[in-house]
Amino acid sequence: MTAESLLLEPDSAALEASQAPADIGFDLEAHHSTEVLLATHQVLVARCVIDYAGRGERVESELVIPRRECQGDRPRGSALWRAAQELLAQLLLRRPGLRPTIRIAIGSELVPLATA
Repeated sequence: MTAESLLLEPDSAALEASQAPADIGFDLEAHHSTEVLLATHQVLVARCVIDYAGRGERVESELVIPRRECQGDRPRGSALWRAAQELLAQLLLRRPGLRPTIRIAIGSELVPLATA
């Protein structure tokens, strides 16, 4: 395994640390209305919020969803969850000591998608 492949592949321990879909109470099969930052014919970019436990720090970020996983501008729950898992893995590589939670706005509620 090369250093480059380590950077490109998500850490399996980071993915295992995140909650499984059944644990988050989020409908993975439904298409969800969320805040869309960008929509093209290939991707939809949805806004998400990253909370760091114990730090009171909230950072805005984006989840990139392939258009084939969307119904209009409504991404499928499983695509949102996968994108959140990828973002979580990247965050844990960059800031391993922190405990991020990735949330997305569904209606007026911030719903957790991934937690380390």
